[in-house]
Amino acid sequence: MILARLLAIHIILIGNNMIKKAGIIFLLFSTISFCNTRVAFSRPSSIIRTPGLLHNNLTNKYVIGFGAELLSFSDLNYSPAVYFHGLNVGGFNIGLSYNTHAAITPGAPIAESNFGIHVDKTVLNRDNMIVNVGVHDVVYEANADHRLSLFATFSQFFSLNPQYDISYNIGFGTGYLSYDSHDYSESNIGSPANFFISTKIKVPVLESLGGLKILAEYDGWGLNVGAQIPLNQSWLMNVGMTHFEKIHKINDWQSDNSVYPDAAAIVLGFQMQIPNPNYNAIKNPIIGWDEKPDYSNQNTNNDSLISHANKIISILEDSLRIKESEYKTLENLNQSLQHKINVLADSIDGMTLVNTIVQQKLNKAMKHLSQSLELYYSKQYLDALSEVDKALEIYPDLAISYARKGSIYYKMEDINKATINWNIALRLDPEFSAVRNILLSVKNKKENNKLPE
Repeated sequence: MILARLLAIHIILIGNNMIKKAGIIFLLFSTISFCNTRVAFSRPSSIIRTPGLLHNNLTNKYVIGFGAELLSFSDLNYSPAVYFHGLNVGGFNIGLSYNTHAAITPGAPIAESNFGIHVDKTVLNRDNMIVNVGVHDVVYEANADHRLSLFATFSQFFSLNPQYDISYNIGFGTGYLSYDSHDYSESNIGSPANFFISTKIKVPVLESLGGLKILAEYDGWGLNVGAQIPLNQSWLMNVGMTHFEKIHKINDWQSDNSVYPDAAAIVLGFQMQIPNPNYNAIKNPIIGWDEKPDYSNQNTNNDSLISHANKIISILEDSLRIKESEYKTLENLNQSLQHKINVLADSIDGMTLVNTIVQQKLNKAMKHLSQSLELYYSKQYLDALSEVDKALEIYPDLAISYARKGSIYYKMEDINKATINWNIALRLDPEFSAVRNILLSVKNKKENNKLPE
């Protein structure tokens, strides 16, 4: 008891005003206080029942909460607790808890209420490695001999992506971290230091409220599982089950009508975060994206805040790189489409030029054919042939030129040359009906006065 009181006085001396006030209040109650078995979430930095990594978004905030561990439904046997946590205040995580024991026999009267103080501190926070040490259940009186809950934890925090975060904790401790029975009258003096391990995973559910957190831990004595469900930006609901592997013992008593020391319990509670109005954030922002603070010699009080800021900056850097990559991709696509547009424009210009040239040649050829028709009607057949040949030099594939030439030869009574030119005209224009008809007439030796002109 003397050692415990000295330790409490030491904490009062090294803390800030809040710690001093808490210590004074605590000393006023120390003569009537008891310490109980550990109620889930009632200690600062708790995963469920064991200490773990303090998430950066709780830096320099206070937490007020209440909850209970329900052992039996039929007898309504439970252990309620209310608690106050000051997180990273003056470099310490401070916790005050007030709770009542669960009954150790059916129908037993309500056990004594208990008050405890809990302190831990981050002693190393570098390169994603965090080491916490602390003492819980500092000053207490109990119905059985108990040891202080001394502990040390090694933790790491990872951001898998913008939606998933994960942390894990490995530690060892004494007292109620070594052996924690539902029977508050049972001694844990003979329990050696025990190892525990836990994890906390943030998933993309209720993301706008901070995200749902899945919790799991093995406290060296049993498996505890749970979840932290955000109700709004300040309120959290804690749900879970302790000694999950002993779920068959819930709502049951031992054969001698005593509580099972390792019985499963349902955990239900609420807690509210309260920002510290006197907290002064870091005023000098980080200027360069690639500048990372070297805080090897800095006060570790600011480490978690700087780490949180670096995490946000890293996410923004990744987002900017993704946007820059998307911009370059779109820019390359735009250049490719512009190249195709230029090719199509050149093709259209080329076709337009070709059509213009063809039209010009066709106009010149038609002038010669017009002159040849006048000469044809005036029976100047040789001159008419000359004009047709000039038209063919300009536009060689004009069917009407060969049809006209065939008609001129027919008038000159050269049937052989006439049929040759008419056949060429029909090959160039298979729909030239006048040429087809004259060829059929010549073949059948019928007279046809309608020549293709």
